[in-house]
This record gives sequence, C-alpha cells and structure tokens, in this order.
Amino acid sequence: MSTSQSILSSSRLALKLFIVVLSLMIHGRVFAQHTQLSGDIPIARLIDTASSKLGVSVRYDPSSLRQSVTIRSADPMSDEELWRQLNDALRAIEYTTVAQETPGSYEVVQLRSAAGSAFIERTDSEHTKHPPAGYRAVLVSTSPLDPTAAVTLVQPLVSPTHGKAVALPGSGEVLIADLSTRVSVIETTLDRVKNAEGEIVIEPMRAPPGRAVEYTSVIKQLAERQRTAGGKPLRGDLIASADGASVTLVAPADEFPTWAALAERAWPTTLESRPYFVAEFDSQTLKSVFEEAITAMGPAGEGATFFANTFTGSVTVTARPETHERLSQLAQELRDLPTSARLATERLPVRRRLAATLAEQLTSLLTRDSGPATTLSASAAAGAAPQEQLANTTNGAFSTGPTITIDEATNSLLITGTPAQLASVKDLTVQLDTTVPQVMLEVLLVSLTESETLDLGVELERIEVGGSTIYRLS
Repeated sequence: MSTSQSILSSSRLALKLFIVVLSLMIHGRVFAQHTQLSGDIPIARLIDTASSKLGVSVRYDPSSLRQSVTIRSADPMSDEELWRQLNDALRAIEYTTVAQETPGSYEVVQLRSAAGSAFIERTDSEHTKHPPAGYRAVLVSTSPLDPTAAVTLVQPLVSPTHGKAVALPGSGEVLIADLSTRVSVIETTLDRVKNAEGEIVIEPMRAPPGRAVEYTSVIKQLAERQRTAGGKPLRGDLIASADGASVTLVAPADEFPTWAALAERAWPTTLESRPYFVAEFDSQTLKSVFEEAITAMGPAGEGATFFANTFTGSVTVTARPETHERLSQLAQELRDLPTSARLATERLPVRRRLAATLAEQLTSLLTRDSGPATTLSASAAAGAAPQEQLANTTNGAFSTGPTITIDEATNSLLITGTPAQLASVKDLTVQLDTTVPQVMLEVLLVSLTESETLDLGVELERIEVGGSTIYRLS
C-alpha cells in the first residue's frame, strides 16, 4: 500500500471515529457536561433537570412535590451524581423513583407503595443500561443455592421498613425489592456466595453511635491501604445500618478475623470500668445523676452501663474514656458543692406508730451511723429554714447527721439532710413503721355487796275442810 493510500485510510478512520464520538456527545452518552446546582432547589425542578441531562422520562405529580431541597456543592455534579442527589432528596420526603416497563422510563411514587409500583426487572434486562431507579424490584438467580436458603442469607441486609426478599421455589430465583443501594449490596452478596469456595458469614458489628457511615468508610480505606501495600485483597463488603448504630459485614468466614481486626484499628471502642464515690450521695441517687448526665451527652454517651453498690455507696460505670472524663468532672462538682446546697427536706408520713416515738428511735440509730442527729418539735422548727434546722447548737457548725422534725398534727416527720441521709432515713422508717403486736383480753366484772343484817321470812299456810269445801288460809 502506498504512503498516500495509508494516509487516506487513516484520515477516513479518524473521521469515522470523530462522527461516532460526536453522535454520542449529542445523545449525552459520553463527555456529559457537568451540572452546577447550589442553594434551595424545588424538587420538581431537580426532577426536570435530571431527566433532561440523562435523557430519561420521569413522570410525577407536581401538586404532591412542592418541597425544596438545599444543595451546597462547590464543584459541578456529573450526571450520575445528579441522579443520586435526586433520589436522596425524594427519599428524604418519603418518595422515590421506580422503573416502568419501558426502559428509561420512571415514575415518582410514595416510598410505602414503591414495592407494588416498581416494574420487576431481571439482572440481564434492558433496564440495567439506564440509571437505576431509587427503588428497584429485581429477580435474582440463586443457582446453585436454594432460593429459601438464599433469602435466609440476605434477610439481614433487607430494609426492615420498605424492603422484602421472597423466595420463588422451583424457579431458582428470589424477588428482591428494596432501595437501589441495598439491592446492589444484596446482588453482590449473592454473587460472592455462589462463587465462594468456603462459608460466607453475615455479621453485624457495633459502630460508634451515629457514625456507621464514617466507620464503614474508614474500614474500607484501611483494607485498600493494605492491598496497595502488597497485602492480599480482602473479599467481602460492609453496609451501614439505617439507624447509624451498626455495620453489617458480609465476607468469607476465613477472612472475617482480618476484617474484625481492621474494624478494631479503624475506630477503637475499648470500654473501661471505674468506680465513683461521693460521700454525701447514696448509690441510687448518684446513679440517677450519672444517667441523666449520660442522656444529655447524646450519642457520645451511648453504651454505658451502671452498677449501684448499696453497701459501699459507690457506682461502677462501664463506658468509653470520653464518657468517664465527663463523669469524673461531674463527681468532682458534686463533692465541691457547699453543705447548704446539698440539703433537702422531705415529709415522711408515719402510719402505724407515733411520730414522736419513731423520731426517738431514728435519732438513736442515725447518731451511731452518720453522726449526731437532731430532733425538733413542730413548734421549735416553725419558721426555721432547712439550713437553720441543721445547725448544731453547741458549736454553731452544721451537724453531720440529719434533722428530724416531728409534726404531731399530721403524725409525720420532716427530714432535712443530704440525699444519702434522706435515703437512709426512708429505709429505716419503712422498717420501723410497723404495727406493734397486740393481745386482746376479754374481762367480766362482777360486783358483790356484803351486809351486816340478816332478814328472815316465814310464810304460814293452813288448809281447812268445811263440809264438802276445802279452803286454804295463809
């Protein structure tokens, strides 16, 4: 072939390639122009933009999609990112896209009715050549696995609210209906199970509270770094739970320990157990204070457990180091409180005993356990503040024991002291305020009078007969 013919042939080939590329560009298949979106964008406008850019048809009801979505993106989005943003925005308002029978045709429906509206695809259908709908219904082959066994295997990956996995016995297929991201994970899992040489495990792993997505990303990054450093590529996949509390690992059983080790290195969640003791607080009160503090910490305090030791008055807490740091600060704040700030007054009704008698017993018992206790009558305590009631009359300092005030009018006790002292008095009152055993005696009184005179009486009677008549004379 001559040089001129070779040049002509090359020119024709280049021209044909240019025409093909130009045609693809016109139809939006390659070199798609990126889209710049930012700010508050109506959902309807986002649908129209995405359908126009991707060359697909999306049917929706504008009257039911009046909401807007806020997008903050400094960089232009590709068509794939634009489609994903649309489906994320719809899912946030409980809507989604589902595929229709015609490939490239979609409909926006409510998420709760998506399973019944989605066209059932096959993994090799024409629908796979178009962007995946936000919600998909797919027939997946499970051969050589039994469909029922396959459903049992992937059930932990199915969304508990919107997804379903149904075995079709005799067909070697299962119907998977769920959000597109979950369907992809399930399809990948089934492929790996079918092609795996050994056992596949699906194991949930605890994630840092509310950080499951970040946790998953860090583990995958470590696995990738290990591979690029010359290590063996790990088989398996991770999926973050919808509530952000756990991560599900799907991997061959022999590689599960490696994944678990990476997870431990990715985000250590070592728990520590420490005892806490505050002198003026009983264990139950201290536990309640700690639990309220942990609740206020939100997700950062989740996973903590408490054990209240009533004998030592301490609380043992098992939690993360950052949680212990907060509890240590709180315990020190409680210790630094002035005595007057820790005082409280509570009324204890006495139902089966006299309040005065019970107060004497309590004073005697509490003096031996927690220092001198003070007993006041209602008249002596009238008008006195709790701090004044607790004052020791001998040295002017606060008493180490509680103050017990007797209210005879209501037969009750007013207890002023620290939370630990109040708890101690309550326990003793319950034990002492019991019915005193009684014996019922039945007595009969007889009165006898003895006189110095003796009265005697005689009655005389005579019977007379007169003729045929008999009469009595007395």
